[in-house]
Amino acid sequence: MQWVIDLVGPMLTAPANKEMMIVATDYFTKWIEAEDLSSTKEADVERFIWKNIICRFNCLQSIVTDNGTQIVGRQTTAFLAKYGIKQHLSTPRYPQGNDQAEASNKIVLDCLKERLEGAEVKWVDGLPRVLWAYRTTKRRSIGETPFSLAYGNRSNHSPTHHSPFHEHRGGQS
Repeated sequence: MQWVIDLVGPMLTAPANKEMMIVATDYFTKWIEAEDLSSTKEADVERFIWKNIICRFNCLQSIVTDNGTQIVGRQTTAFLAKYGIKQHLSTPRYPQGNDQAEASNKIVLDCLKERLEGAEVKWVDGLPRVLWAYRTTKRRSIGETPFSLAYGNRSNHSPTHHSPFHEHRGGQS
């Protein structure tokens, strides 16, 4: 019911001038949603929240964000208010917001780097596989996979031993 959202980038420019990424994480399930962006306007943030959170998981109660103009502007604030979503800014009063956002960003970026090292694949093409591997790998912190917590069952397509989230990665699982 509470998500944290952050913008990441600039990254290496990919096709269609995709050089930014928006990352959102559900506090309870640790489910990560991420999407490549070619611009970071309020409309892009609003579309992401609508498509990747509200349409998939229903309305959320609150969202923790930084003070980025794309996230705290009038259009985004009105959009959140329309759906009864409370917005908390990650300030010294909400330090856990920054911690969860930074942890999720690091996971996604590290795994993209590992997956793409030496490959001819753009980061935007590797992002869906990285997210799937993360979502279907058991997290030590919650004792389950984000997939099973979000959907109440296990995925039929668990990651193979090539998953970037296995125990050998220094405790990221």
